[in-house]
Amino acid sequence: GSPSLSVYATLTIVIEDVNEAPVLEEFAASVYEGSRMGTLVGSPLVASDPDTLSADASWRRICFSVVGGDASALGLFSVNATTGQIYAIAPLTNLVDPALASEVSFTLRVAATDGQGLMDVTDARITVIGTNYPPSFATPNVILRIDEDCPRSRRTEGEAVGSAVVATD
Repeated sequence: GSPSLSVYATLTIVIEDVNEAPVLEEFAASVYEGSRMGTLVGSPLVASDPDTLSADASWRRICFSVVGGDASALGLFSVNATTGQIYAIAPLTNLVDPALASEVSFTLRVAATDGQGLMDVTDARITVIGTNYPPSFATPNVILRIDEDCPRSRRTEGEAVGSAVVATD
């Protein structure tokens, strides 16, 4: 209508903080075959959380865990819950068949979870690089005895003595 009427008011807008899930970066690392149990694999996992300035400390705390992966990877690798460092939980021996490949890859599914249960998950790709092992004998100790004065022991130069010694590489 006429005349125009207006009113003024002060509004208070309150923005409430909500918990956001952490964000876990992709991970890929390699380790040499022959590494011992406890060997660290690459650098620790990296996770960030938008709640780093939150008043609620549980939103800021991030824990790492293994939540799946290749069956063979689950028996070889784990992750430190606090630091996010992946490490070998078994010796990494005889994993690479040199006749087929020079390395073998494993996938470990890892999660970063905040104190309220929100999480992000990624596949950690771990490559085990083959190692050239020394050859080994089928029978480690072979002793062949020939009496020097026995008529049956007389041999000619280059003649074989005993059975073949077998080694594999």
